[in-house]
Amino acid sequence: MKAYKLSFVKEFWNIIGFSASIALAYIIFISVLESLFSDSSFETYLLVMLCTSIFFLVLISLIVIKYCSENIIIKEMKAKEEREYYENGKLKAEYVVYENRREGIEKIFHENGNLKSETEYENGLKNGVAKLYSEDGKLIREIKYKKGEMEVK
Repeated sequence: MKAYKLSFVKEFWNIIGFSASIALAYIIFISVLESLFSDSSFETYLLVMLCTSIFFLVLISLIVIKYCSENIIIKEMKAKEEREYYENGKLKAEYVVYENRREGIEKIFHENGNLKSETEYENGLKNGVAKLYSEDGKLIREIKYKKGEMEVK
């Protein structure tokens, strides 16, 4: 269970936004090139276009690879899996803490070892489906949360 899994989607969209900015700069760059090479041959123009296309593709690829790898490594290092135990030594709860917030799936257990609840967290808030179980392990209830608020049907 990795704490950064949910946050990675947000980071991915940040990268998409950044890439869109580069694409816009590229379009402006192409327009300028078009005006500069309007008197030159078509072959020269194609060569310049090919070179700039390759340049921008390599640039975007390097930025995305560097950005993703750095953030994943940093987040993985900061994420800490926590466990709590009953006095009898049995597991009471397990969850991931990232930047002092719960992240991912929290599992709480009955004293007999059966799962008591399973709750999804994102940025320290309940987000997704929380499942509650009886002591004999049967699903009692499912509750949907969105950004910490219980969704009402």
